[in-house]
Amino acid sequence: MPYSKRVGRKAPTPRQMQYLLAKVQYGLANKQVARCYHVNEQTIKNQFTCLRGRIGARTTTHAIYLLWPVLKPMLEAISK
Repeated sequence: MPYSKRVGRKAPTPRQMQYLLAKVQYGLANKQVARCYHVNEQTIKNQFTCLRGRIGARTTTHAIYLLWPVLKPMLEAISK
């Protein structure tokens, strides 16, 4: 069930989506995402933990699955 249909769940923040897009688009590990954005790796881990909590995902992969209807058009727009 997409995150928007889950009762009482909040949408991810723009920063969380930015990090997740980098992870999905380039297949980056947390450490690599942190280097790209000049932040600590723990910051990325914290952002993904908060993101999973916001949308009710068990793992980052599950979060990507739940957010795919939102992520796919973004990735398509970037690749054009």
